[in-house]
Amino acid sequence: MEDPILTPEPSPVKIRPADRSDIGIVRRLIEELEEQPYPAHAFRQVYFQNLRNEHIYYWLAEIRGQSIGFLSLHIQYLLHHLGPVAEIQELVVTNPCRGSGAGSLLLATARQTARALGCRNLEVTCNQNRAAAHRFYEKNGLQATHLKFVERL
Repeated sequence: MEDPILTPEPSPVKIRPADRSDIGIVRRLIEELEEQPYPAHAFRQVYFQNLRNEHIYYWLAEIRGQSIGFLSLHIQYLLHHLGPVAEIQELVVTNPCRGSGAGSLLLATARQTARALGCRNLEVTCNQNRAAAHRFYEKNGLQATHLKFVERL
């Protein structure tokens, strides 16, 4: 008897654009990523301002309608690249859902958008203490090529 053709199960993870009504879950996900609370008023101001910016994209990953991940993508026109560059500013999947494929799907959405916009690079800066995140990015085709230097003002 011949083996049936196996078709992969569709992913339970769905990606959708974030909107104004998602501010609470986005704030909680960013607080998980950064391991610190953010004042609601200040967060709301920046979130709504960025939603109006045509060069900033926000997506949520959901499983059965429950938001479990977030990615923000900023498009910049940089002289040293002679064109647009896409930079992931935040990418987080809530701890219990890591390994669900949500991070890879969010990254794939950002990559697809960057390509569609003619971006020359897809970049991300990641805290040097996040070794698991470094492995995730490398596994997904990004290379560690730069160092970032920061001065708190």
